[in-house]
Amino acid sequence: MKYFVLIMLCLFTGLNTACGGCDTEAYVVQNPPLLVVGTDLLDFGELPLNFTASRTVQLANAGQQELVFENITIESDEGVFMVLGSELSILGGQSVDLSINFTPAAAQAYEGVLKLVSNSQNKAETLINLKGEGVEEVICGDCDNPPEQACLDDMTLMIYEQDGECVEGICRYVPTYVDCPHGCLEGACLPPFDAGLQLSEPDDAGLAIIDAGVAPEPPFDAGNPPEPIDEDPPTEPSVKVMRMALDEMSTCAVLHGGIGEVACWGRSDTLGDGSLPGEDRNVPGVIPDFKDVHYIAAGAYHMCAIKSDQTLWCWGSNAFGELGDNTTITRREPVQVTALEDPVVSVAGGRMFTCAVTQAMGEQAKVFCWGKGDLGQLGNGLFESSMTPKLVSGLSGADEIREVHIGDSHACVVTDDVKLMCWGINHAAQCLIDAGENHGEPINVLEEYDVVSVGHVALGYHHSCAMVEGNKVLCWGSDGFGQMDDGTPGGALQESPVTPTGLYTQQIQIVQSGGHHSCVLDESHKIACWGFNNYGACGTGDEYLQTAQPYKEIDVPDEMFWRRLYTGKDHTCAIVDGYFAYCWGLNSFGQIGDGTNATQRNRAVPVTW
Repeated sequence: MKYFVLIMLCLFTGLNTACGGCDTEAYVVQNPPLLVVGTDLLDFGELPLNFTASRTVQLANAGQQELVFENITIESDEGVFMVLGSELSILGGQSVDLSINFTPAAAQAYEGVLKLVSNSQNKAETLINLKGEGVEEVICGDCDNPPEQACLDDMTLMIYEQDGECVEGICRYVPTYVDCPHGCLEGACLPPFDAGLQLSEPDDAGLAIIDAGVAPEPPFDAGNPPEPIDEDPPTEPSVKVMRMALDEMSTCAVLHGGIGEVACWGRSDTLGDGSLPGEDRNVPGVIPDFKDVHYIAAGAYHMCAIKSDQTLWCWGSNAFGELGDNTTITRREPVQVTALEDPVVSVAGGRMFTCAVTQAMGEQAKVFCWGKGDLGQLGNGLFESSMTPKLVSGLSGADEIREVHIGDSHACVVTDDVKLMCWGINHAAQCLIDAGENHGEPINVLEEYDVVSVGHVALGYHHSCAMVEGNKVLCWGSDGFGQMDDGTPGGALQESPVTPTGLYTQQIQIVQSGGHHSCVLDESHKIACWGFNNYGACGTGDEYLQTAQPYKEIDVPDEMFWRRLYTGKDHTCAIVDGYFAYCWGLNSFGQIGDGTNATQRNRAVPVTW
C-alpha cells in the first residue's frame, strides 16, 4: 500500500511541476481529477456461512480538481457483497478508503464487480473485481487459541490448522482429517490396544444434568397428555433449505440450490402461493415465480422476504397494514413494500406489525416499522397504527444497526455493538425498564448492567434474551412458563437480566426464543431448549411434556451436527449437515412439514416433500 501512495504522490507532483509558472486558472484546467485505485481485485478468500468480512480499497485523486463519484454500485447476482461507508467525492491530492463487506449465504464461490463512475480524466468507469467463497467447515477465531480437535466419527480425528486470516487479527482455520486405526475418543486417536488396559465408557453427552452423579428427577408437571399420534413420521430428510422462518401456524424456508426459491407449509394464509382459506398444507410447496430471496422472516400471521436486489416483499394477514402496502387486504401472494426507498438489509415481524432496517450507500442505517401500533410497537412515540412505514425515533446517529428483532409486540435493535434499544409492550418487563409501562420510543435497556457487547437478540412473546460478551446469554421478563429456566411455572417477573440455569457453563453460538420457550445452539453443535413444552416445542420427547421444561438437550438425528436454529410460537425447526430441515412441536395446521396430520411432534422429525 505504501508504494501505491508514493505513486499517487508522484503523479500529483508531476502534474504540479508540469504546470510550473502557470497562473491559477490555467493550473486548474490542466489538472482535472484523476482516479487512481490501489487494486483491481478484492479477494475475500474462504469464509464460514453468514460470517461478514470487510476489505478496503484505497481510492486516490491524483488531480487537482475535486473527484466526484456519480455512482458506486456492485454487480452481483447473489447480493452477498455490500458497499459501506463510501465517500461521494475526493479533494485534489487526497485519498479515502472504501469498505466492501462480504457475507456468504451458501457453500459456493461468489464473484462480483465494483463499478465506480466518476468524472476522472482517464476513464468515466472503473471496475474492481470481487471474489470470495462460502464454506461450511471454515472457522474464524482467535489466532492464539485454535479450535479444539474433535472426533469426527469413531475412526477419524478432525484437527484445525491456520490458513490465513478471515479479517485482520482473526485467523481462518480449516479442518484436516487424520485416520485413527485404533479408534478416536474425546478428541484424540487411541493408542494400540493393550490387553492389560480397559477403556472406560465415555459419558453420555446427550444428558444435560448438572450433577452427573444424580439421576434426573421426573418431569415437574406432565400437564394434559398429548392426543394420540397415529401416523408415523418420515425417517429420511428430503428438503434442503438455507434459512427458515416460523410464524404461529406456518413455516417458510429459502430453498438450497442457489436461485432463492421459497417454499411454505402450514396454514393457508401464509403459504404465499394463492391458496384459498382451508387449503392448509403439511408438506412444502414452492411459491411460483418468486425467486432471488436471500432472507426471510415471520410475524404472527404473515411472512416477509428480502430479495438479492434488497427489495422487501410480504404476504399473509394484513389486518393492521402489517404488509406495508397501504391496505388492510390479506395477500395470499407476495407484494412489494414500495414505500421503502433505500435498500433493505433486515426485516422482522411480530403480532400484526413489521419492522425493517434500510441503508443507502454512504449513509447511516434507518429503522422503519408499520402495522399495529397501539402499544408503542412502531417506535415513533405515537401509539397508533400505520399502514405505511414510519421512521423509528431516537436512533439517528447510531452506528452499525444491522438487524431488527421482534417478539410479540416489542422490538429491539443493537447499536454501536453495545446498546440494546427496545420499544413496545412492557407489561412483563420484556423491555426491562419500568415494567408495566409501555415504551413508544427506543430505550437503552442494558445501560445499567455493565454489558460490554451485545450480539444476537432473541425475543419471545413476553420475555427477552440476548447474547453478550463471552458468548453468554442473559434473559429477562416473564417467567410464567419457566422462561428463565427455573423449571417452575408461574414464576415472578424477572426485572433484571439473569443467565438461565442450564447455560452457566455453556458457550453458545446463537439463542432463539419462541412464544414462551427458548433454545440455544452451542459451540459443539448441540441444541437445548427450555420453557413451555406442552406441545413439544422443546423437542425433548413424550416423557418431558410439561408446562415448564428445564434446560435439556435434544437428540441429534443420525449423529449429525445441528447447524442453524429457528423458533415459532409452539414449534421449532433446525438445519443439520447437508442443509436438511427438521421440525418439532405443534402441528395443528401441518407446520411441521412431515406429510402427516399428527397433532404434534415431541421430537425432531425430518421435513419431507
